[in-house]
Amino acid sequence: VPTSAVPEVQPVLTTTFVCPDFRGAARVARTSITAVVPQGLAQGLPKAGRAQLVLPTRRGRPTVLGQVTQPGGGLVLAAARTAEGPVVGAASGWLAPGFSASQITTQYSGVDRGLAGVDCADVTSEAWFVGGGAASGQRTFLILVNPERTAATADVEFFGMDGPLDAPGGRGIVVPSKGARIVAVDSLVPGIGTLVIHVTASVGRLAMAVRTTDRRGSEPLGTDFVPVAEAPAQRLVVPALPKGTGARALLVVNPGNDDAQIRLKVIGRSGSFAPAGANAFTVRAGSVRVVLLSDIIDSENVGLLLQSDQNVTAGVRVRFRGSRRGQAAEYGWSAAVAPVTTTGVEPSSRVGEGYDAQLLLSCPQGECRVRVRYGPPGRRWKQRDLTIASGITITVPLAGRGDRGLRSLTVQPLPGSAPVYAGRVQTGRSPNGVLLTIAPLRDARISVGVPPAQPDASVVIPQG
Repeated sequence: VPTSAVPEVQPVLTTTFVCPDFRGAARVARTSITAVVPQGLAQGLPKAGRAQLVLPTRRGRPTVLGQVTQPGGGLVLAAARTAEGPVVGAASGWLAPGFSASQITTQYSGVDRGLAGVDCADVTSEAWFVGGGAASGQRTFLILVNPERTAATADVEFFGMDGPLDAPGGRGIVVPSKGARIVAVDSLVPGIGTLVIHVTASVGRLAMAVRTTDRRGSEPLGTDFVPVAEAPAQRLVVPALPKGTGARALLVVNPGNDDAQIRLKVIGRSGSFAPAGANAFTVRAGSVRVVLLSDIIDSENVGLLLQSDQNVTAGVRVRFRGSRRGQAAEYGWSAAVAPVTTTGVEPSSRVGEGYDAQLLLSCPQGECRVRVRYGPPGRRWKQRDLTIASGITITVPLAGRGDRGLRSLTVQPLPGSAPVYAGRVQTGRSPNGVLLTIAPLRDARISVGVPPAQPDASVVIPQG
């Protein structure tokens, strides 16, 4: 009689992801994709396989835009005349574990001025995006990409501060095979300034992304992608919230039928504390609650811990305002994510020549021990083993004096570590103010549980 057994953990043999909206180099904007295969993640696999960035095509072979040839290698796709729209990453064999990419757009002028960064996404059947808006001056776009061989269908539901929003046009959105759909959210829920977007693939699977831009007339107020948030749960952590002047807004959505009672703690550099005036609040059933934290988390880098009696999910908008007259505002989004349990990878950060990148690590409870590796793609990386006390957020600079160029990084919890949460904060200087984007880290595609084979004599013994 077969008995239950623990699945065997083995390295993944194939990896697929989608970078949602590559545009290359334009007159005022530049989009780049950085892809890496970190070293040391393909234990026991033969030295065979490939890792590529390709253009999806409905017929014929896909166009290869670049490839990584060995672990520790990387590639940067910065300009390709034939490439516009989604780019697919695909890897096999010893190059599949940890193969990751991120996309970033830099624009110094115009109403879309700012940094807009996003980690290239897995295909999935469901995603939550806590952020965006469709009021005057706000543009939010939902990008749906289908890299698979059959058409997919998506249903989109929206939540606002007054409850669920009626959006018939969000149901039954068909995305063709090897194709994409870009949905203007203001065409579905016009006039709503605070949104949470929940996307479900009712047929097939999709890569999903949300990009937002705010403006006042021709004055830019910020742009970025909204990272995917964890599915609703009773305990959440939002990492990587940088210090600085400007507004900090926590958004919490309660999709259930009962009001949620939330308790909030700030995970700071010297310990955790309950913020006065925001330590406890209610989120009504089916609605979004906005909690302003500008005076609480502007002086240090922090994470947030939320505990609820109902399933909720959350995100934070970090807005920087210009320090001098005439400088433009800018914002970035963070989101509730799961702890890093295997290895988290952030492929693309930029340092030097006016740019700075920092890794923020939060340890809500217990002692955390992590190994951080970072360096230029394709070259030798630095390694640091760090211990983080309970209730603490620490900051790790990703550049030393005189360093410049691209940096990739990995975060790996060491044996016995308590749950650790991580995110990369990227900033840059421009003539008209600071630029900002935030990337919460998640486990990369490294391993998979394979159920063990069980002997079963019934398949060879005649029955009856």
